[in-house]
Amino acid sequence: MKKKIVIFHAGQAGLAAAQSIIEKDLASEIVLIDPNDGLLQSKVADLKAVSDILGRFMDIKGSIEFANIDDADFFLLTCPGGSTVDTDEAVAEALPFLRQMATEIGFRAASSTIVVACEPVDLVTYSLSKLTKASIKVIGTGTMIESAHFLRMLKAVDTTLPEAMVIGNKNSTIIPLWTSLKAIPAIEYTKIDAHKRQKFKEMLKTGYSPARIPAPAVGIAGAEIIQALCSEFPKRLTLSIMCNGQFDICEQEVVLGLPVSVSIAGTVIDETVVIGELEKQKLLELATESQGIQRRLKLREGLTGYLGLL
Repeated sequence: MKKKIVIFHAGQAGLAAAQSIIEKDLASEIVLIDPNDGLLQSKVADLKAVSDILGRFMDIKGSIEFANIDDADFFLLTCPGGSTVDTDEAVAEALPFLRQMATEIGFRAASSTIVVACEPVDLVTYSLSKLTKASIKVIGTGTMIESAHFLRMLKAVDTTLPEAMVIGNKNSTIIPLWTSLKAIPAIEYTKIDAHKRQKFKEMLKTGYSPARIPAPAVGIAGAEIIQALCSEFPKRLTLSIMCNGQFDICEQEVVLGLPVSVSIAGTVIDETVVIGELEKQKLLELATESQGIQRRLKLREGLTGYLGLL
């Protein structure tokens, strides 16, 4: 069954997500919300044209407020104008909007899923997880893009590598899982030319540094999550998700980028991924640091209605 999907903001990320959703034929209805009505109506017209050309003929609407969100299945939160601001101060400034968003969704789509595709993804995911009703699931794009870039780097050495990932928090510490997925031991060095062998050794020494992430890629990552949530076949993605004791890293709630099994059945942190002791220590340090930042957010100040009772 196709879904009703609401996308916040008509910037680069939001439009890329909408187009990807249309191409994947995931929705019966798309609602694009943005305060800039002139821009909004122009982009809605563009998306309708894309839908018609692909033979989807979806119902695509635009709204400057929280209209037409009733009974939506998914909400995709992107940054306005392709913004990539990633500080806790930015989250503090955005809290009035996040509170309103949580309130509206809680009253009008209480069984939905919120996918966070904006920065700082872990902090926004944490905020919405704490502000929304328990029946609403909240996950973020996490380190999906970093993981894809990391695998691309490894495939420059060996195109047969099946999987590799980056976990943690891209705004603080990212942890490449080199050997945990047995990616490196699987390489048959005799089949790799000398240049690639040298490149691989250099990568081992220098570690992993992610490339700049363009806003459209973030939106497409959000669409990928929605597609996975509509599939019967589980897919492993590295998402921002509330962790509470998994991997023995933290006994109290904290949002981190972790391997997650995603399907129509829901999202479950995938503890079958083997994390080495060094990586686990880095993850524990990151969890402690992230907890401190997340708890500094004053989520409850000035709340009324059911949000004040959570």
